[in-house]
Amino acid sequence: SDWMQHAGCKIIPEIHALIKTKTYITPKKQVKQLSVLEHPNIVRYKDFFLHMEGVCIVMEFCEGGDLCDILQSSESISEDTLLKWTGEMCQAMSYIHDRDIIHRDLKPDNIFISRGSIRIADFGLSRVMPKLKGEDWWSILAPPKYAMSICGTDLYMAPEVLNEEPYGKAADVWSLGVVILELSMGSLLDDTPTGKVEP
Repeated sequence: SDWMQHAGCKIIPEIHALIKTKTYITPKKQVKQLSVLEHPNIVRYKDFFLHMEGVCIVMEFCEGGDLCDILQSSESISEDTLLKWTGEMCQAMSYIHDRDIIHRDLKPDNIFISRGSIRIADFGLSRVMPKLKGEDWWSILAPPKYAMSICGTDLYMAPEVLNEEPYGKAADVWSLGVVILELSMGSLLDDTPTGKVEP
């Protein structure tokens, strides 16, 4: 395909240590899960291979860098661009949530720009949620929370994750909200010590 002519490669140097934490999924499983995701705002994954520096995951190349690069630069973000990117991030998140996948590490470093549009990447901490046996009005109003592992980046973690409580897809919504806040401010938030957080 056309995008494979300009593929990127992510090197994971300490893959074995990450996998032992039981929160990071193996590259083989990661590529298998993500190669079936087809959404214009999600980075496409193709393959992985071993490298002397670690494991390399072959993915779509995003020439615009990531949102962290943009927020750390002097580049201003117009209101139109902010609205466009916000919509694209929400659409991508909705797409994976509809497939019962939670990302668990949404942050500027994992959100890239390609041809002016958003590409969400790095699903190494993602989890496929168990399927419900049946769905009733209560499960719709109060979706079940299965995940328990504390993972992600403190600044973008939802209160329930930081407080070591069960969590679900809403944790991604919180993380994305922090990213949108940073884009609105035009800068990264200052990190603060982790502690009990009230929603």
